[in-house]
Amino acid sequence: MQDADSDDEWQSLIDATDCNVHKVVDILSVVKDKSFLQKLKMRLSSSSTQVLDAVLEGASRLRPVLQILCNILSLKWFVLNHVCLFYVSDICVIAQYFAMKCACT
Repeated sequence: MQDADSDDEWQSLIDATDCNVHKVVDILSVVKDKSFLQKLKMRLSSSSTQVLDAVLEGASRLRPVLQILCNILSLKWFVLNHVCLFYVSDICVIAQYFAMKCACT
């Protein structure tokens, strides 16, 4: 079993949210997963804290999270709004959290 926070696992999440590779329905099933959202939120929080504390590892840990967010946001918004409105709001909260953390520096 992979490490719960391994680079391979994060790469598989990046791949799973890539709209150039997967169907929108497949990506939405990933986005709807509460454990996925929790994992994304936790990694975003810990990595952004490391970046703000000038810990270089934070930047490398933040990159996959930002790639996943970019993949999700690249989907057509009208599809996300119609299929999983509540999950879109979770992603927006995550993005706002990161923006607020960066604004505090």
